[in-house]
Amino acid sequence: MTPRERIDPIQLLKVIVSVAVCALLVGAALYSAPRVTGALNGAPAAPAHPPNLHGMPNFEEHPKEADAEFYKLVRQKKGDYSRLTLDQRSWLDGYTRGNGPRMFKQVAHTLFAQKKTR
Repeated sequence: MTPRERIDPIQLLKVIVSVAVCALLVGAALYSAPRVTGALNGAPAAPAHPPNLHGMPNFEEHPKEADAEFYKLVRQKKGDYSRLTLDQRSWLDGYTRGNGPRMFKQVAHTLFAQKKTR
């Protein structure tokens, strides 16, 4: 009898399944591991809102001032997102967590609808 004939098919299947499960577990652990970008090099993490972005209020430290600035921008630009400067768009995207154009349009619609009813 050759060595190949002595291998039990059930035992071989158990080994193959065990190796596959281990590979999946290692892959899942690597995929879900936290991503570290600059912390290992000692680089400080970038702030969510750059300090003093051309006079725009820090929405994390001063939310009321940020709300007022947002409504002021909507009124000044008459609800037209395309009239915002790049700095204003950058600030607005941070303030709205990436929903700047949609929120700008919705708030403008609400504000100008209120003016029409008055």
